Amino acid sequence: MTAEIPRLPFVGDNEVIQVSCFSLLVTILYTLLINKFNKKINIIKLYYFFDLKNFIITLILSIFIVGIFYILDKNLDKSNWDFLGYSESKDDIPASESSSESKHDNDFIKRKFNAHSSVSHCTVGIYILLNINRMSKIYYSSILFGILLIILGLVSYSRWSSSKKLAKKIDHLFMEAHINGLIVIFLSILFPKLEKIFVLSCIGLIIYRYFTYDTTYHLTIRSYFLLLLIFITTYQFKSSGNINILIYACILTLGGLIPKIADTTKNFKYGTALFHFMESFGFIMFYFWAKTINNK
Repeated sequence: MTAEIPRLPFVGDNEVIQVSCFSLLVTILYTLLINKFNKKINIIKLYYFFDLKNFIITLILSIFIVGIFYILDKNLDKSNWDFLGYSESKDDIPASESSSESKHDNDFIKRKFNAHSSVSHCTVGIYILLNINRMSKIYYSSILFGILLIILGLVSYSRWSSSKKLAKKIDHLFMEAHINGLIVIFLSILFPKLEKIFVLSCIGLIIYRYFTYDTTYHLTIRSYFLLLLIFITTYQFKSSGNINILIYACILTLGGLIPKIADTTKNFKYGTALFHFMESFGFIMFYFWAKTINNK
């Protein structure tokens, strides 16, 4: 699993049921709490963020990325990843990060579903970048967030294709970094004059973590801080924005843990791939929702 989930009493020992109940409980309680501060009527709907031209461009670029990796997979083999150094051994992979998808040891892409599904991060990152308005109040932080998602998609591709330790390390770093990027979004909403400082600090933290990484990645504390920051933002503006978009975001991000757990504990080989899609689209929903909080 990508983060430690508290165990709920009276639910049983089934990990899938545990994470399902936890995700549902947090989504209901958190959105109800946030909605308590909804003193403003927000008319921004989800379709406001849909742009057909940008959607088509995003789709074309995403297919292009998948096509490139598909061609590489057909023409290269595992030796082309040797520049990344040592491969992971079974002892290097905790159960929470394993996958039941069949591994093609001699291929350029060893785990096909896990690797190709990583394009979903690139997809949402590209769409965010294409939809940025230079007049936006979170212009620089939006650029950062979009770029971090694209990089996350590419390094996730490399991690599941190569099974190299270095690829795994960078994948973990950008899993942290894309949460940090969303944190920067909300900090920039609260303190717009400090936006550039927040962006530079986030980049500096990525560099710092690369040199201090100790095989552990700190998603749980970042996730809790993000939820707290969202709460503070809604309290500050006395607005929960379009609460429906927040609900979609919570369902996708927290619900994405369900297929991931099913993969690692129940041999559901498509679990990690579904996790990639749900998490990436959940994060773009958080981004869209952030833009509905204070739209004066």
